[in-house]
Amino acid sequence: MIGAWWAEFDLEASHRDILAERMKMRTQHIVPLARQTLDLLLTLQTLTGGSEWLFLGERNAKKLMSKNTILKGLERMGYKGRMTGHGFRGLAGAVLHEQGQP
Repeated sequence: MIGAWWAEFDLEASHRDILAERMKMRTQHIVPLARQTLDLLLTLQTLTGGSEWLFLGERNAKKLMSKNTILKGLERMGYKGRMTGHGFRGLAGAVLHEQGQP
């Protein structure tokens, strides 16, 4: 999500289209967005909508947010050494796979 571009999102159609070139398996990835996600994105858009990216650098709005920002946030929530931002993606993938989802 750190490198997400506003151009990837179609908020009216409620999905995010990630180009094949940006994906590890080199296939386009279409992500449906829940209503709660849309609400958050609309709020975020008022803050960063003039930028190319969703998540801007804290000190320089022309750069992406640091990957360490996620780690520091998890550390503050008590997950230091137990979870990473990417770990949540892996966990979600494993749960969905167990439920028979591709």
